[in-house]
Amino acid sequence: MIMRKNRILIILFVFLSVFALASCNSEGSTSIKTEAPTPDVNYITVTGKGIAKGSPDVVTFRISVDEIAPTTSEALNRANQKVTRIYEVLEKYSVKKSDTKTSSLAIGPRKKYDYDQRQDVLLGQGVSETISVRIENIKDGNEARLGSIIDELSAIEAIQINNIEFSVKDEESLYKSARKIAVEKALEKINDFAESAGVTVTEIKTITEGNDSTPYFTNTPRMLYKEATAMDTSFATTSIVSGEFEVSTTVSIVAAFENK
Repeated sequence: MIMRKNRILIILFVFLSVFALASCNSEGSTSIKTEAPTPDVNYITVTGKGIAKGSPDVVTFRISVDEIAPTTSEALNRANQKVTRIYEVLEKYSVKKSDTKTSSLAIGPRKKYDYDQRQDVLLGQGVSETISVRIENIKDGNEARLGSIIDELSAIEAIQINNIEFSVKDEESLYKSARKIAVEKALEKINDFAESAGVTVTEIKTITEGNDSTPYFTNTPRMLYKEATAMDTSFATTSIVSGEFEVSTTVSIVAAFENK
């Protein structure tokens, strides 16, 4: 009998313990923990574009010589005579040797396909050479010097002058100017937005530059030809119009702000 009472007491104790534990878990699941809210950080992102222009002061071009003769030595001799004349003209107009180089030289047989014979026919031995030329300080009235160089080179029979391109020697200075303008415009936008929205800009978080655009000309470079008059027995002269060189860049600025 006593053992039966003890067993009942043990079961009752276990039951009350389990109930108490369940009650604690239930109360814990319905409790609400409050934490201090994290203040929101407000940002504004704007972009600005800067454009800088300059007058080209460098020109590059290529001069090609191509000769065909019965023998390689004869073709090479003809080509060398023309190359010598080319360098004489460049030296006359103070083009530095360091600004010229042989960019290609090819020597070999020249063939042409004969449709009647349905096979290649040997034309002779050929020599072709290309000289790359770079001329600086062409602006501020020096375009006439470039025109004279083109004129005298063109007097050499059967050569080609091609790939004439203008650029700016100190291109990085133009990009610096463009970046400065881009940042100034972006900051101006930030101030305008802040004033209109009634907020205060607290700090600049990031400044990112986008991909620089490819430099281009706002006025396309071109050659003009002055026609010889009846009183002028000389050849028509070449006048070079170099156009205007333009670069641009874009920046993105992220700024933090708060309400006034």
